[in-house]
Amino acid sequence: MMPWERWAHELDDSSPIYKQLIAKITGAFACGQLAPGSRLPSVREAAALLRVNTNTIQRVYQTMERDGIITCRRGTGYYLSESEDLREGARRALANAALGRFRAEMRALGYGGENMARLLGDYLSKGDEDDAKHA
Repeated sequence: MMPWERWAHELDDSSPIYKQLIAKITGAFACGQLAPGSRLPSVREAAALLRVNTNTIQRVYQTMERDGIITCRRGTGYYLSESEDLREGARRALANAALGRFRAEMRALGYGGENMARLLGDYLSKGDEDDAKHA
């Protein structure tokens, strides 16, 4: 199943559909699921795959083009950026968002910065040990 078809099942009412799609495409680009420079489905193809209105896809593509994540090549379609700097920036933004959620959840549990760092260090060390066992 292509990621686009899977994404159709993952869309919900938690936020505007176009924002969810931007996050999914950007995340797939940042993580290498969609290769830099690869062609995106046309507006109509994407709308059909995702079961959304073509205007929604047009908004997604226009926003992502404005942000430099995709480019439009007249007559051939939309393509993901080939910029490694842009891809790394997207990865860093996703990592910072994940860390922000982690910090908020840990603070809700009553942990401060030093305790968070210690817990995270312990957790990562355990993961390294588990990785070594399975190597």
